[in-house]
Amino acid sequence: MLPFPRAQCAPRIAALLGTIALSGCSDTPSQLVCSEYAAAAITAYVQDSVSLMWLASSATLVVQDGAFLDSLTVPAELADQNALPLSTPGSYERPGMYLVTVRRPGYADWVKASVVVRSGPCHVEGVVLTARLVPPA
Repeated sequence: MLPFPRAQCAPRIAALLGTIALSGCSDTPSQLVCSEYAAAAITAYVQDSVSLMWLASSATLVVQDGAFLDSLTVPAELADQNALPLSTPGSYERPGMYLVTVRRPGYADWVKASVVVRSGPCHVEGVVLTARLVPPA
């Protein structure tokens, strides 16, 4: 449990866009209760940009932040899991500015630069992306 005075919470409150979630923000330090799960920094859904079919099987997610590099490839035999999101285990709870690449055989690589993952009061503020892959012409 960590104390967070009001001044440190102001940016977080603004980011909530009107949601009332003021636990842990007061004039005097209070206790913030955090859950014990690990949050993914980057979560990517993989989709065919033309058919809109989900394509997680055979896809590879690569995340890079400076010297940090992690990847995950979904086995081809998991085609029944195509709608599931991908995230790399090494990037859980890791803030940073990422270069995100999604690869899948038969498609052009999908790349997104400067994906910012910020630290939150308890966990990283993960980013969810949809990589719409372009099939061959």
